Amino acid sequence: MGVLLGPVQPHAHSRRFPGALALSCAAVLMIVLTAVRATLGTLDGVIVAAGLLVPIALATAGQGAARLSRRHAGGTPDGDVPVQRFRIRSSDGATHSYALEGSVPDDALRAGDIVRAGRRRRADVTVVRELDVLATLEGPVIRHVRGRPAGAYLVRTWVDRLCLTVAALVGAGALVLAAGLPG
Repeated sequence: MGVLLGPVQPHAHSRRFPGALALSCAAVLMIVLTAVRATLGTLDGVIVAAGLLVPIALATAGQGAARLSRRHAGGTPDGDVPVQRFRIRSSDGATHSYALEGSVPDDALRAGDIVRAGRRRRADVTVVRELDVLATLEGPVIRHVRGRPAGAYLVRTWVDRLCLTVAALVGAGALVLAAGLPG
């Protein structure tokens, strides 16, 4: 909690989405391990077919979903999310740097506002998604300010998380295949 020191500076923060790449790598690992086990003759034909075709289908679906979400976001490989940067002087006199992720109305934050924000440290900046503007240091909330990411960014984030989840499942399947290799 503290006083917002002006001015609030808008920036754009880029984020990479590695989900489709991770899914492709997990699929390649699964295919290689399936081929090795098939060569050793320790797998049934149906399992070999599933071990080769399912990872290919999942990686293709993941790449297609990532491509569609990138097209929806305007074709950029990175996801840009607006960030409002500002400093807050706390009640003990220390000054802290903050970044509010997402877009907010231009007049939502002003120099001199008394604000209360949660904490999530990233390097030297505290990143928040929402904060409260107060009437006094202990007073009531005047307004609640929440950063809103663009819809395309949310779609890209959802697709990336889905690809990472499927990559973890395919990787777990690869570990099961690797555990069955003769030592």
